Amino acid sequence: MILLSLIKNDKKNAKGKSLFTLLHGIGKCRIDAEVSEKEIVNAINYYTKLKAWAK
Repeated sequence: MILLSLIKNDKKNAKGKSLFTLLHGIGKCRIDAEVSEKEIVNAINYYTKLKAWAK
């Protein structure tokens, strides 16, 4: 998966871990949240299915 490869090579990552800024409410976020490869793949699959459903 090309997107996963790009995410793994992002300059914000540290020591092989994928780090994200995640929103969890209005004006609230979690910076440098570690996200597993499985969680990334699950999210991509979820939004791909959601997009297909919306057509």
